[in-house]
Amino acid sequence: MIAKQIIGGGFRGALEYLRHGSKRSDPERGIVLDSNLPVADHSPRSFAASFGGFRKLNPKLGKAVYHVSLSPAPGDEVSDEQWRSIAQRYLAGMGFENCGYVLIKHDEEADGEAIRPPHVHILACRVRPDGSTVSDQNNYRRSERLIREIEAQFGLVAVASPTKKATPRRQAMNDKRQKAMDAYAIGRLETAAATANEEALVEIAAPEVMGLSMSQSLTPQQRRELRRKLLEDDYQKQLRALFEETLRYMRRNRLGLALHFKDGGRILDSGDRVSAFAMEPALAAKAMAQLAVLKGWSSVEINGSDEFLHLAFAAALAQGLTVNPKPNQVAIYNAVAKQAGRDVVSSSGNTGEAAEAVASLAGLKGRGGIAERLRNRRPECGDGTDSAPMTPRRPAC
Repeated sequence: MIAKQIIGGGFRGALEYLRHGSKRSDPERGIVLDSNLPVADHSPRSFAASFGGFRKLNPKLGKAVYHVSLSPAPGDEVSDEQWRSIAQRYLAGMGFENCGYVLIKHDEEADGEAIRPPHVHILACRVRPDGSTVSDQNNYRRSERLIREIEAQFGLVAVASPTKKATPRRQAMNDKRQKAMDAYAIGRLETAAATANEEALVEIAAPEVMGLSMSQSLTPQQRRELRRKLLEDDYQKQLRALFEETLRYMRRNRLGLALHFKDGGRILDSGDRVSAFAMEPALAAKAMAQLAVLKGWSSVEINGSDEFLHLAFAAALAQGLTVNPKPNQVAIYNAVAKQAGRDVVSSSGNTGEAAEAVASLAGLKGRGGIAERLRNRRPECGDGTDSAPMTPRRPAC
């Protein structure tokens, strides 16, 4: 989808053009699909008068008209209801939530030598109901980012916005800017992967997060030490040796060390956690289990889809790692553990002797049964009282 923006000063002229053409002679050129303005009819005069009410709230603003046309890629069919939803999403993203607007649809029409497919125009007032102004700062950059999100949300074909022919110097600047934007996009993906934020990944159309992490609790200082190790030459040499045939390159970022593979997959090593995205689940499970062994982990916790959990549990057990499944993962883990000949876990996630110990404490009273256990451990005096030394809360024998 392509968005073309214009900021102007007159609503009446823009409405006449959108509704009836440059010569105001085509009564059916533009069809009003939606509007939040109180009007008696859909004539340009009525809409302009309603927009005028907003302009009176900020009479010093000269260019109060925001006009954007949205055109889909050839072959994309967008229904009127979808256009209404897209317009609402676009207006909200550009800061026009409570502003007056009108949505006008144009059918196929000539655009030079080409035929422009059905598209829409949004005409909105930059004056909010409280009299403040919708900013136009970085509006082209914000619009491009918003259009990419709308394309992903509505399943539309991504279309690059048209640009003017650039001079060599301008082209070099554009290339540099594009590289920076690509790095930003990759950073967002890796941030979402490192934090296992599935909602953020869905928002930017990335695969589901797959991750392994250390199961032991760490202090902030221990986490910093693990992050520092990522920068050591010896550790990076070990990584290259481990993934020699598949690793393309490594790149440091603020979250850790990103491993980029030849097939386009990535693993982000954050010190106490490794995450994979854009990878086949089987390859990700095997690679991260190997990486956990290289890092010296003995026990791990695993996140991901059910398919990935099956594969990751098997890979971790094959590498000799102890897996601590979460309560909602116990059924999957037990199925894998039985096939591997390993101990199954209870519904609480404890294995073998740990499960028996938890069961034996179930009858103890008090918070965690601490008081009962301490009483049972104390020796008694000959008269039946405690022989332990006196404390402020316990008298001597």
